[in-house]
Amino acid sequence: MQDMQEQAITDPLTGLLNRRYLRECLPRELARARRNGQSLAFIMVDLDYFKRVNDTLGHEAGDIVLRELGALLRRQIRGSDVACRFGGEEFALVLPEASLEGARQKTESVRASVKKLELKYRDQPIGRITASFGVALFPDHADDADSLMRVADEALYHAKDGGRDQVVIGGTANNTAPHAS
Repeated sequence: MQDMQEQAITDPLTGLLNRRYLRECLPRELARARRNGQSLAFIMVDLDYFKRVNDTLGHEAGDIVLRELGALLRRQIRGSDVACRFGGEEFALVLPEASLEGARQKTESVRASVKKLELKYRDQPIGRITASFGVALFPDHADDADSLMRVADEALYHAKDGGRDQVVIGGTANNTAPHAS
């Protein structure tokens, strides 16, 4: 029974928790943060130009990228944090008790680590991988799960629109941390 439950909330490719789990977890974590008077960061992650990997090298190469990003996220987060595959090449992080500056620093660290990945497919380099990030903080940017996700998603859109490979904090479309591509 426990195996079936784990399968229902786990992404089989990356081993991360899945969107279904996120939809259950985020409201619960927000309620805990509200009760304890603490903040919580929600981060959307999207691989830049991922379609190009699949189109040029094939889906097996794309799967390698997704698995490696999942492993990287697991290594980078604390035990109390939650990493999920949101869908496709999108991922989400929930960081309980994170300040805005702490979330920014963690996200920037993840961004830099993604950029350092040197992945190969059939002994050939896949090429440089980058990701864009949108960060939202409870209670500063939103006070419920849907609104928090929407703020992070809008920030992610601004990161993509602003040149990719960057972190954008929600509610501050001009508050970007661009990096040369």
